Amino acid sequence: METRNTNLRVAIRQLLVEEKLYRNPLLTRGHIIARLGVGKNRFVEVFQETFGVSFTEYVNRLRMQEALSLLYDTDLTIAEVAKKVGFGTSRTFRRQFGTRYGLSPVAFRKHLASKLFQ
Repeated sequence: METRNTNLRVAIRQLLVEEKLYRNPLLTRGHIIARLGVGKNRFVEVFQETFGVSFTEYVNRLRMQEALSLLYDTDLTIAEVAKKVGFGTSRTFRRQFGTRYGLSPVAFRKHLASKLFQ
């Protein structure tokens, strides 16, 4: 059983991190379950055991990590960043960003710019 769970962990990581399926704004846990051909209960148990958070929380973390990088390294608009990392709307992205980091994506960029020119 442990080998099966290890294989499932690897497969989940492959899909979400390496294939970057988190960029799909319509992605659901059900899509991953269907793609992997596993039962919902087993998936939820292994996922929680592996990542320590819900599927949605983990996907949003991956999206936010990439968003931070894009906000830092590119001149993409906030809407373009939101779309590229998988948020359905820039409003949802701004709300999630504010909740996670305590400031808006625009304020984050301004803060970075002010640090660069000090």
